[in-house]
Amino acid sequence: MSSKVNWREHPAVVVWSDDWGMNAWAPTEEAYNATKHEELMQTRWSSGSLETPADLERTYQLLEAHRSGDGQPIVFEPYYIVGGPDYEAIRANGFRHYVDFGLDQGVSQGWERGDIVTKAREGIERGVWAPQYHGRTHHFSHHRWLKRLREGEARAQRMFAHHMYVCETVKERVPEHEDMAEPERKEWVRGALSYFVRIFGFPPTSVRNSDEAEIAWATQGLQIRVGVADREGEDQTGKRSPLCDLWYAGSAINFEPFQTADQEDILTRVQAETAAAWEANRPAFISSHRRNFTAFTDDVANNFAVWDSYLSWLEAAHPTNVFLTMPEVRQLWESGVSSRRYGNTLIFRNWTEKQQTITCPAGLYEAVEDITYADNESALSVSSAGEKHILVAPHGNYCLTVGTR
Repeated sequence: MSSKVNWREHPAVVVWSDDWGMNAWAPTEEAYNATKHEELMQTRWSSGSLETPADLERTYQLLEAHRSGDGQPIVFEPYYIVGGPDYEAIRANGFRHYVDFGLDQGVSQGWERGDIVTKAREGIERGVWAPQYHGRTHHFSHHRWLKRLREGEARAQRMFAHHMYVCETVKERVPEHEDMAEPERKEWVRGALSYFVRIFGFPPTSVRNSDEAEIAWATQGLQIRVGVADREGEDQTGKRSPLCDLWYAGSAINFEPFQTADQEDILTRVQAETAAAWEANRPAFISSHRRNFTAFTDDVANNFAVWDSYLSWLEAAHPTNVFLTMPEVRQLWESGVSSRRYGNTLIFRNWTEKQQTITCPAGLYEAVEDITYADNESALSVSSAGEKHILVAPHGNYCLTVGTR
């Protein structure tokens, strides 16, 4: 399906940030130093670790220091790993059964960080954090892991002793659903999404993971799968899964400052690829993993600086660019109109050629305190009959502030 929006006229960026909530590699700097010589740790990804509330706050402050073209703070779409192994229970059952925690219940033994769930919810209220679903575990089959542990595989046992479930190299590892029949896969996903709802208070809309579980995802209500390209690398944005009702978003621009020390080179490339996405008449999807924002190595400050430079470039060179979430992208792609709510703020966009009517329910209408516009030319009129009918002019962004009555 072709887009209802001309993305050349309405440039937009969406940031997918994978791995938040993940506790796979080292839980502490001591564990990292004790294991970094291991074959399983020979990747730059292994120096990343579970975020702290302070890591989240630092990220929020980066995003709040800049503004999207609609006057809103920059929003990231973090893709969360929602579970972690219960090492004590797994050891107690002789490595026969996988037992995990939902992130709402706590974290795996040795991974304590403070209240990262409450801090994540705070980011949602501040408008900079829009969590979606990445997985229940991170790129590993718990069936294969338990088998390795039962058989006494030395490297898996050494990692287990440090409360790490890494049991394969990056080249060896398989998707988390690899060894599951469809009934087990559906139950696994159902449990994962129940964790997500308990963590954040709402169900996810979007998923970034392998294609092993598309039917299970759609059955459980997920609507969007991101990062999809066909075998020839053709962008799949706007297409649908041939298996089920999942809407596809295509491949992303790789923005991983931790992978290079050349700040100027990565900025030049990402800026060029951002502009190229708009010229190709689609949003610029950017992938930037959690590893950039929290790690045991000293590159994190540089990673933040690179991101700060990119956001400053967007503000200066492309002041009309807006940051979107994937639900907004799909709404705009299919209808040219979108809505999003965070905290006491509602954002409406009409990127069509026609005036549109947006209706607020009566209860919400009574609480509306203020309406502002990102575009001076935009017009708005209101009629009331138990509801608020907002007539939004073409090519406008509208922000409603809702009271807390």
